[in-house]
Parts: sequence; C-alpha cells; structure tokens
Amino acid sequence: MIEISIPFKEHLVQIDRNDLSLKIRTGAPQNGTLSLTIRNDFQDTVFHQNYNVRSGQGEIDVQPDKNILKPGFYECIA
Repeated sequence: MIEISIPFKEHLVQIDRNDLSLKIRTGAPQNGTLSLTIRNDFQDTVFHQNYNVRSGQGEIDVQPDKNILKPGFYECIA
C-alpha cells in the first residue's frame, strides 16, 4: 500500500509558501525501496528520489525544493 498525502486544500499550493511537503504512507510486506518522481505538465521530471522502506506501516516526509516547482500542474508517482 502506498498513499501520497498533499496537505493543502484542493491540492493547490501557493508559490510563496515555505512549507511545501508531501507525506507518503506505506504498508510494505517486506523491506524495499520506494521511488518518488514528480513530473510537470510537459512530462519533464523535476524531482526524483529513492527511499528505503521497512516492512510494516511507515511514513516518509518529503520536502522537495520549491525552487524547482514553477506554477503549473504536477504529477506525483510513487
């Protein structure tokens, strides 16, 4: 199980915010690696990071550099 949570109303983030963060909740049957990719509306990858996950329930706090995110639409893939 992977659940991405974006803690902003309607998933809209103001560009002047300094607290951009995503939470990823996991429920893994075994230890492994989770990859997170963020793409813009032109399908360009603007963020990619791998995270180690342990078996059982867990949570990963992701704080991408907001300077790479210009106004637009983004897709988060885990």
